[in-house]
Amino acid sequence: MQTDRTQYNPNETAQITVNMNDTGSATVNITVWNPSGLSRNFSTLYGNVTYQGSGIYRANYSDTAMTGNYTVNVSASNDRIMARHLLFLK
Repeated sequence: MQTDRTQYNPNETAQITVNMNDTGSATVNITVWNPSGLSRNFSTLYGNVTYQGSGIYRANYSDTAMTGNYTVNVSASNDRIMARHLLFLK
């Protein structure tokens, strides 16, 4: 899992990318916590994580008005692989 940048200014959109090396069959769940502890969920099941091809899944997080550290948790699985990743953004 990675983001398109390591730091963001307030109100910029963070692009979160997950590489599962599959053919679009994975279930990808992403939770982002803002600095005050409020969370927002993304999932292939909700349709706000999209398959880009070549095993790449993507979500855009735009609730970035608050300055501070954001926490991103990703869980992804398909019939062969299960992965978890935690990332802290400033």
